[in-house]
Amino acid sequence: MKKVLLCQRLVQKLKESTKNRMQIDDNHQSTIQSNESCMVMLKELKRCVHAIWSLLPAFCRKPTDVPEIFPKIAKRIGENLYNKELAIYSLAALRNLFKCDHSVQCVVGTFGKNFLPILFNVYTNENENSRIDQDLRYPLYIVITHMIRCMLLLDNNDTKSMEMYHNFFEKLITILKESPGSDFRRIALIEIVDAFLWTPEGLNSAEIEYIYEKIARPLISDSKSPVDQKKGFRLIEPIVQSKSIICEEFRTKHMEAIINLLINLMENDGDDKILRSPSSRAYALRLLNSE
Repeated sequence: MKKVLLCQRLVQKLKESTKNRMQIDDNHQSTIQSNESCMVMLKELKRCVHAIWSLLPAFCRKPTDVPEIFPKIAKRIGENLYNKELAIYSLAALRNLFKCDHSVQCVVGTFGKNFLPILFNVYTNENENSRIDQDLRYPLYIVITHMIRCMLLLDNNDTKSMEMYHNFFEKLITILKESPGSDFRRIALIEIVDAFLWTPEGLNSAEIEYIYEKIARPLISDSKSPVDQKKGFRLIEPIVQSKSIICEEFRTKHMEAIINLLINLMENDGDDKILRSPSSRAYALRLLNSE
């Protein structure tokens, strides 16, 4: 009798255990289904977000309401630049606005003080997990150059735009001198200096001299990296080609020394000189032909 009761209790325990397990399995299955539904919804939401933002570049082709609308969306466009997936739409929209007439470019330029710090941070970000995709770096660079140029288009009697322009350049040089970081970040900073030289007429003589003496010439004569040398040549080229009075004064003062430097580098076959890279020589010849 005791054995029968013991067996009955054991069977009952097994039934209860099985029932509980089935309830757990049902709950687990329900949780899985719920998670799958959420994932589907998230994918659809993501698709909708991309679909909406993909319209922005088209709206920025020859718009007629920029003075009224752009101030309302400028902040959101800037925030999108930090988003690896949505940055492409903000970049395309800004590039389209830069192709518009002078009045539109001036409206965008008034937000240069807001956009440039974001653009600088995104361009120099060296974190592999959050930095912008490689194929977007050149479009980002182009946007930086145009944003800098638009700041110079502003007609401010109190010279605030020029003050911002020079303040940004000064901060850039300070970072490059004091904390350039890795090679990736250092090169990115030099490329932003190059972006300022798309409009060299905005720089003063001291800034032009600094670029040549402290950045460009060491990159050309001291570095053994063809990449660095090409960066140096690219920094000098717009100065040599510019028709501004300051750049003409620079050429009068330095052009003979630049030519002699390039000739010596190309003629020297020693191991300590490295203008043996075909691409570096091509940049050097192009610079010589610019004069």
